Amino acid sequence: MSPIDVLGNDDVSQYGTREIDGENESRRLPVFILVDVSQSMKQAAPNVESMLKGAVEDLYDVILAHPEASRMTELGVMVFSSEIKVVEKLREIKSHKGKGRNLEFSCQGQTLTGLAVQRAIKLFDERLKDYRRRQPRIYHYAPLLFILSDGQSYCSVPDVKEANEAALQWCIDEIRDRVKKNRMAVVAVEVGDYCDHDQMRQLTGCKDDRHVKKIGNHRELSQFFKLTSSIITTSSKNANVNVNQMDLGSIDMGALSGGDFDVNKHLIEEEP
Repeated sequence: MSPIDVLGNDDVSQYGTREIDGENESRRLPVFILVDVSQSMKQAAPNVESMLKGAVEDLYDVILAHPEASRMTELGVMVFSSEIKVVEKLREIKSHKGKGRNLEFSCQGQTLTGLAVQRAIKLFDERLKDYRRRQPRIYHYAPLLFILSDGQSYCSVPDVKEANEAALQWCIDEIRDRVKKNRMAVVAVEVGDYCDHDQMRQLTGCKDDRHVKKIGNHRELSQFFKLTSSIITTSSKNANVNVNQMDLGSIDMGALSGGDFDVNKHLIEEEP
């Protein structure tokens, strides 16, 4: 197996140029959900496959029920293990025919975190090109990337391992730079007790743990997706929101209902 077997044709532009709703000139919020479906996820949490499916469906429901968020949000879903697959292309959430019900999660294989995150960043960049090409131009918020994983990046195939490690370092450096300039925000979700915490924190681009959350069961994952939908709906209503200054660790997820929350209560003055 080689990197081309994992990624296929690495020309990500095939995913980038898609029709944009001509009647929707709203400012866009591009969001990618990146889900680890490696074999070890089965040990990280009970019934993890059905847990992921139910939580993603709930996320769709909450966003689509919110008039502004459903108009502004562009959502993509990607899974990664020994292969990396875009299971829902990044586009207006209203155009997703399955509304999340068509997505299935099967956990097997190894963990190519670096190559998966790199692919997500490149797909964001392609979508932003779409916005610039559109007349009149579509404006957008900083892209949001959510990474759900149970552990450290791992591959036993030498050439793929080398490519994955190089991609991981590129992602850490690139995300740090983009977060500093508020051109991207990343939230890392640790599933279970065996995550490489330092790696997950580095992938958020922050010096502290403000964007790292830990979950261990279905209830906590559902609460996390309520938090996700709250971030999306709040960001879609307020162009001045800087997600990178939100201290997600201070948010009581159990108190969220999937609606807006008071951003000012969770802001950190210190730069990420």
